[in-house]
Amino acid sequence: MASDMKAVSGEHPASSNSVNGEIKKDWQTRAAEKRAANLAKIPAEWRLPEATLKGIHEESNVSVLDLPRSSGLLTEEELHITEDFDATGLFEQLSTGALTAQAVASAFCKRAAIAHQAVNCLTETFFDQALARAKLLDEFWAREGKPLGPLHGIPISLKDSFVVKDVHHTCGYISFLDRPPAAENSPLVQTLLDLGAVLYVKTNIPQT
Repeated sequence: MASDMKAVSGEHPASSNSVNGEIKKDWQTRAAEKRAANLAKIPAEWRLPEATLKGIHEESNVSVLDLPRSSGLLTEEELHITEDFDATGLFEQLSTGALTAQAVASAFCKRAAIAHQAVNCLTETFFDQALARAKLLDEFWAREGKPLGPLHGIPISLKDSFVVKDVHHTCGYISFLDRPPAAENSPLVQTLLDLGAVLYVKTNIPQT
């Protein structure tokens, strides 16, 4: 099973096998390509400097807990949004219009991108979809004068065992990358959306 699970190390062997005349890439190569594709989705303005990334590795003993703040990529407002509220407090700000769903989604997407560059914590990112969803929620609030539901504008990350429409669903298995993105949301995911949530990333899972 280990050979089928997503690689989280930095190894990138380039070997491949031929099955029925078709070249099959080994799992390490597939994993490396998927990680590269995830990184490519991060906007340039959210990228950590190369010098910072070079100092972050398994043997460096460098804490990255303060990286979102020390990187300088987040504005003071984005730090405030992502550090000073729990979900209840954030909803209070969103439901009264003190914060927009777009501002909150952008702050959390950017912070997630910073974390991922440092520790490879995400299997899927769908920042564009999250920002588009937040825009719709802001339009609803402006039109109706009330939140869509009790999770209006709350960013929620999902473990990579949940099915999200138009996003790959792998449960950590490399072979599942051969499957097309999901055609529809799973019931729990749809419930979160119906309640007003903003989904923006899938998080990594253990190899157990």
